[in-house]
Amino acid sequence: MTPSSTINLNRFEEQYHKYGGCKLMACHITDDNAIDIPTVIDDAFDFTGVEFWDAHKISKVDNVRMAIEPDDNPFIPETSKDDAPILEVLDALLKILFEVKPYRQIDRRHVDITSFPTKHHTHLLS
Repeated sequence: MTPSSTINLNRFEEQYHKYGGCKLMACHITDDNAIDIPTVIDDAFDFTGVEFWDAHKISKVDNVRMAIEPDDNPFIPETSKDDAPILEVLDALLKILFEVKPYRQIDRRHVDITSFPTKHHTHLLS
């Protein structure tokens, strides 16, 4: 699912900072697609260390690069299309998986990383 805007993420980040974190818990969807949300949140997972990054600013030296997948298609502002640090991260990931053109030369709408495995890289895709 690719969102058409960042409005939901922006709202989440705003509320996260306002309340100093968030809670995560399971809910139940009934047979008639109603959501049964628990009223007691004592057992919810607390998240207070979430970091928010502009993906195009992630570089090869940032630990958060580990969250990037080779088939990610991050938003890159027009002013950074040729020199965004994330391009080097994506190039490095693709180079690890298979030898292909640099990320900037790939039409990302048509890349499926599962269609490129070789006998040397199959273990990386499973």
